Amino acid sequence: RAVYEGYGNEASKSSGDPQSSRLVGRYYVGSFEKRPSSLESYQSPDNTFPLGNFQGDEPTGTLTSDPFIILGNKISFLIGGGCNALTVYVELLVDGFPSLRETGKCSERMHKVSWDVEIFKNRA
Repeated sequence: RAVYEGYGNEASKSSGDPQSSRLVGRYYVGSFEKRPSSLESYQSPDNTFPLGNFQGDEPTGTLTSDPFIILGNKISFLIGGGCNALTVYVELLVDGFPSLRETGKCSERMHKVSWDVEIFKNRA
């Protein structure tokens, strides 16, 4: 079965084959892979959950950062996963109002997004 059955067009669906998200960096938020950290170190995976172990797309929720002041001209991040901009997305709230939004490309593979936030400088 396709991983993203019912989303996007035929070209954007995966074949159900294993996908690589190409994780880069120290932190990421994800729910598809079931690979928690070990009890000894958050930097090492728990070996009882081998590579390729997954829980699917069933877990849902909201992750919200603490408010911060935008000091620079650009915010960049990696995003992957779903492609429904109404239900699965990263959103920047400025002064409590939705200002920018990005979603995945129906692929577990991460892609870089860069937002020009100069107009929001010195705002939270």
